[in-house]
Amino acid sequence: MKMLLLVLSVLLVVTTGCRQERFEPHANKRINTVNPAALRVGLVHQIESLDPVKIKHFGEMQVARAIYETLFALEPDTGRLVPLLAEQWEVSPEGHSYLIRLRQGIKFHSGRELTAEDVKFSWQRVLALGEPVDLANAFLSVAGAIEFASGRALHVTGLEVTDPYTLRINLTKPDNRFLQVLAHPGAAVVDMKVVELVGEYYGEPGDYQSPVVALAGTGPFALVEWIGGVQVTLQAFDQYHGEAPQSKRLEFIQYPDLEMLSADFEAEYLDLALLPNDLYRKYFASPAQTVVLPGSDLYYLGFNTGREPFSRLALREAISRCLDRHVLAQIFQGEPLSGLLPRSLMEGRPSRTGYSYQPGAGAVVLPGDEPVPGLTLTHREGEPWASIAAEVKTQLERCGFTVHLQGLPAAEFQRAVRSGEAGFYLDYWQSSTPWAEFFLASHFASPGLANWGGYTNPVVDDRFFFIDTQADDDSERLESLLEIEQLVQEDYAILSLGSSKTFVAFQEDVQDVVVLPPGLVMWEKCSRLPVR
Repeated sequence: MKMLLLVLSVLLVVTTGCRQERFEPHANKRINTVNPAALRVGLVHQIESLDPVKIKHFGEMQVARAIYETLFALEPDTGRLVPLLAEQWEVSPEGHSYLIRLRQGIKFHSGRELTAEDVKFSWQRVLALGEPVDLANAFLSVAGAIEFASGRALHVTGLEVTDPYTLRINLTKPDNRFLQVLAHPGAAVVDMKVVELVGEYYGEPGDYQSPVVALAGTGPFALVEWIGGVQVTLQAFDQYHGEAPQSKRLEFIQYPDLEMLSADFEAEYLDLALLPNDLYRKYFASPAQTVVLPGSDLYYLGFNTGREPFSRLALREAISRCLDRHVLAQIFQGEPLSGLLPRSLMEGRPSRTGYSYQPGAGAVVLPGDEPVPGLTLTHREGEPWASIAAEVKTQLERCGFTVHLQGLPAAEFQRAVRSGEAGFYLDYWQSSTPWAEFFLASHFASPGLANWGGYTNPVVDDRFFFIDTQADDDSERLESLLEIEQLVQEDYAILSLGSSKTFVAFQEDVQDVVVLPPGLVMWEKCSRLPVR
């Protein structure tokens, strides 16, 4: 009964804060509106979910970083993997088994103590939902994961709770990078009791009339209020196990456009602003301190290589040669890519091969005088997808292709791509980690969960196996990744278009803006000097 009352009390979230009916910039100067214990963060990114397994957008990742934690994390300066919720760990000599001991006394925002059962529950959710797909793909190396994900087992046999604070992880093969897997934001631990009570609505926003559902992580900040499309308000968690946050309150304010965000930043109503790409140069008249977050996202054209006519390498290569990536990247205010991936995911190493653009080549000619087929390019509805797709159509038709555009709602688009129905599609991927293998393995290994187009290359599979089981150091790992990138690029399995950067702008009296790879702000470190 006490536990039920405790969990129910979590659902009765205190709803304080702004109740405006429509969004308008704040005209008053910050000196008149400042809350000395709070930090206001402006962003134009969508925040549709704060469930770790459903987060897809950069803004969602930034907010969730304050609420949830993983067993391991990255140091901001070195990028070295360090324990967070974990206290001790052992790896068996053959690399098939990991024994992880949790720190005791860590509390969820609900007041419950973290246990190994919560960890197992959280990771099984990843496999059950298949999201995030790159993390779910990495978890398939756990014994029994495939059977559980396919519905043939009730739990993952390779996740064994040996006592309330200890978890044994048994793998089907050695995996040298498995601790990296546990640092993925999607592997964050949630309070299983709260998630079971809330059910499918966990992580969804509230509105002005309805209280928000509960979110319960172990992070430095707990949820106070979430009005969908308007604002997420967090407060410092007074039972946090780590160093107390420097600010008592975080307010993430969503703006419909950069002009409104700019007005509030210039009026000093906002302390920080998360800005997509480099648009801050256009909208911010006065200088501000900025931190450039590494570009780790990817806009690309994908193929179902098991479906005609896209099984033909010559056709995929011809499409690539018709694309002016500089023009396309301008649409999403990004940078064109000559290699498959943003170089931040390859430790700055250049790609071994590059895309070739041949303007003015005239009508495309395929080997053996094959007829040039008509193409259907499937994309998400809305912007920037419609504009990017329209420019791709224009460029391909200059080469003699006939292109039909098919815009679908996000859910229908995802279904069409994953079912293989969409043979040619425009997509996007946001990295949650600084490691390229999460994207490469899930999309291009033969059994990869995101390999919806059926791409196969035995050499690529061999290189992945080498990374997981034999690579002795980071140098060998990186050389193998560069080889995989080259092979996939030469096969034109996807056509990378470009990558964007995000900037954090902050007022002069905001200090300690510390950024973790691949660009997540440590909100607990941020603080503001007292107003004089």
